[in-house]
Amino acid sequence: MVEYQMKWEKVAELPDDPTVTVRPSFSGDDTEAEIQLDVQCFGLNEKEARQYKLETKDLDTDVRLIIEVEGKIAGKMRLSEMNGEAWIFGFAVFPELQGKGIGRKALSKVVKIEDEKGFSIFLEVEAKNAHALRLYESCGFRSYHSQEYYKVNF
Repeated sequence: MVEYQMKWEKVAELPDDPTVTVRPSFSGDDTEAEIQLDVQCFGLNEKEARQYKLETKDLDTDVRLIIEVEGKIAGKMRLSEMNGEAWIFGFAVFPELQGKGIGRKALSKVVKIEDEKGFSIFLEVEAKNAHALRLYESCGFRSYHSQEYYKVNF
C-alpha cells in the first residue's frame, strides 16, 4: 500500500457553506457514527473499529470532529495539532452521501480554521483512493511525499 502525504497550499479562497457544520464529537451517538464510518469507509470490521476508537480517544493532541448536514451526522475526521502543524486523519463521509460536496465543504471549513490559527495543514491519503485524491487536490492540497507500507504476514 502506498500513501501520499499532502500539504495544503493557499491557492484560492475556500468556500464557506453554512449547510455543512463541523463540531466536536461528544455523545454516544457520535461515537457509534464514527465506528460505522470506519467500518463503511475504511474496511475495518466492527471489533477493529471499536478497538481503534478506544486506543485514540484520550490523545491530548487530537480533536474528534463530526460533520453534519441539516442536523444529521454525515461524516467525521480527527484533527491533531502539534508543533505548528495540523494533521487531518480518518476523514470520511457516509458512502450514500459522498459526491454531494459535503466532504469538500467540511474540509474547507477545517482548513480555514487551522490556517487562521497559523498552522501548516497536512493529511495522508492512500494512493489508490483517486476520489479522495481529487477532492484534496481541488481544496489546495499537494502531495510532497509518498510512503510505502508492506503487509507482513506471520
